[in-house]
Amino acid sequence: MCTILPKENLRIEGSEASYDLNDKINLSCKSGDGRPYPRLNWFINDNMASPHQVIDYPIQTNADGLQSSKQGLILYATPNYFRRGLLNLKCTAILTLVYEFEAVEYVIAGSQRNKSHRSSYSWRKDWSLQPNRETPIIRGVKQFYNVNEVLNVNCTTNAHEARLKWYVMNVEVRHPFDSSPVD
Repeated sequence: MCTILPKENLRIEGSEASYDLNDKINLSCKSGDGRPYPRLNWFINDNMASPHQVIDYPIQTNADGLQSSKQGLILYATPNYFRRGLLNLKCTAILTLVYEFEAVEYVIAGSQRNKSHRSSYSWRKDWSLQPNRETPIIRGVKQFYNVNEVLNVNCTTNAHEARLKWYVMNVEVRHPFDSSPVD
């Protein structure tokens, strides 16, 4: 899987110039097109919005196969949200780190040899491309592999809500100790 970072910044739509107390605030946040799509989060005064305030819209896929995310936020401008007369609403996006590993084998004169080995990665993106302590780390990758040698690598992260997945030839692996792709 190849990572393509969105060229466009996040867009917040539906905002008014000002709100009166008890007005309904109905906003949406949309990412640019990329792959994979970014995960969006709303924050109200630097606190993550409650699930009942958030609407997740279906992921949109364009003609090039790139995807965008959209998430809505609905709340009422009640006095408890205002700090010194201000209400701070923020939308953030996280593009999960994606690693790609490839080893190509060719049959040469009746025996197999590793022809090439390539590994590449792109950093977790929260619109700044800066890695942090939650960035997944893959350990155990060697520079060269022999035919039929077991590839024994480990991926770890300190991220709070991480879902790590392995892929073989762009197909998700069922179990971390099973090299068979999911059907």
